[in-house]
Amino acid sequence: MSVTAVEIVESREATYGVENPGIVLRYMAEGAMDEQDILAEIQLVTPDVWNSWPRKSIQVSHQGGGIWSVTVTYAAEAAKETGESEYSFDTTGGTQHITQSLQTILRRKPGGGTGNDFAGAIGWNGNSLEGCDIVVPVYEFTEKHFIDNDYVTKAYKVQLRDLTGKVNKASFRGFEAGEVLFFGAQGQKRGQGDWEISFRFAAQQNQTGLDIGNPDDAAHYMYVDKKGWEYLWVNYQECIDGSGANKMRLKKPIGAYVEKVYRDGDFSLLGLGGDEGSSGAS
Repeated sequence: MSVTAVEIVESREATYGVENPGIVLRYMAEGAMDEQDILAEIQLVTPDVWNSWPRKSIQVSHQGGGIWSVTVTYAAEAAKETGESEYSFDTTGGTQHITQSLQTILRRKPGGGTGNDFAGAIGWNGNSLEGCDIVVPVYEFTEKHFIDNDYVTKAYKVQLRDLTGKVNKASFRGFEAGEVLFFGAQGQKRGQGDWEISFRFAAQQNQTGLDIGNPDDAAHYMYVDKKGWEYLWVNYQECIDGSGANKMRLKKPIGAYVEKVYRDGDFSLLGLGGDEGSSGAS
């Protein structure tokens, strides 16, 4: 006999307002002697979320003869207390336009000949380098802190503004100096008399020994180190490769440059504490 569950008349007792909002659904279920079978059926016939309230609990009570009384409770999440925090992250990556490859895997001409050596330059069309867009690893994360009203002064808000668009000058959340960019903060005052403030960051890894060009072509090869949010660009020189009918103008790298485009900031002034999960602003 399969398990069936029917919602009864006394169901949908709802509470609205500031204190303990939620709803209770009541069912009569039958067809099994094992409460796990009843639980599985109730999880199928009831939604995970009702009117924005998550399902908090399912209570089952055997009435005898394989008949069960079931109570499903939905309730609002408990409000965060001052000093508590929430964390979320996103590693879907960012997009970057590049003109230099890591390595040229194949150089081929019609008839099987070897193509010209561009030393990793991408998409030279005779006039310009087209390059390509690639996905680069970027770790974005958000911290939501619930901060006492006395801490969120005008001076503190100005400090958040001034740190926006800066990178960490010292280690932060386990990342090395130069790896974390502060996107800024959004805040709103809560009814409890404190502030809910979300801080957005993104992290890119510092890199060492990045190869530019072909190691076998010393005149057009170099390697560089760069911090996560520094900008790397490559300068190219027009060269003549081949001879006769195979002569061709092409571009090869002759210089690599690392530019500092974000100022350093003291992230300790955010007041978030040294470790994820603690807040100096509480």
